[in-house]
Amino acid sequence: PGVNPVTINNNSTTVDVWVQPRYSITGTVTLEGQNVSGQEVNGGSSIGLTNTNGSGAYSFTSIPSGTSVALSLSRPGYVFSETLGRSLSFSLTQNEVRNFNGIANRISGTARWATVGQEPAQGVTVTDGTRVAVTNSSGAYELVAVPNGSYTVSGTLSSYVVYVDPGVNPVT
Repeated sequence: PGVNPVTINNNSTTVDVWVQPRYSITGTVTLEGQNVSGQEVNGGSSIGLTNTNGSGAYSFTSIPSGTSVALSLSRPGYVFSETLGRSLSFSLTQNEVRNFNGIANRISGTARWATVGQEPAQGVTVTDGTRVAVTNSSGAYELVAVPNGSYTVSGTLSSYVVYVDPGVNPVT
């Protein structure tokens, strides 16, 4: 593009020139509302990869009009979505701003004493085999940034036997 040899032999000739607009895709990537640095953003085979800067911003520039784009992001334990819910596959016909937020996959629950009142049990250590949490005064725990997969949740509390609901174990 841009070069086309023309030979003139005692005549005039007309050469048309075509101009194709170029556009950009910019945006910000956050994890649970916090800007994330170094997150890879994949623009598909037509525009490649880029990474977010220290403010969570990314950009693809100088993309020819009509280019097919398929944006994607991945990070183990997180699910990303475009903040306005628009399709991530589109034909570029204008400058686009596409912001993304990642939400952590979680396993959460409550530990309770196996007594008549079933009061919350504080201080129970709960694990999925990798991540560990300790229940708070309400008996609540949360394992955060759990990658997709199957996990067996278990708990421990010194001098006690801890049971996990067998109806939901393993967790997938």
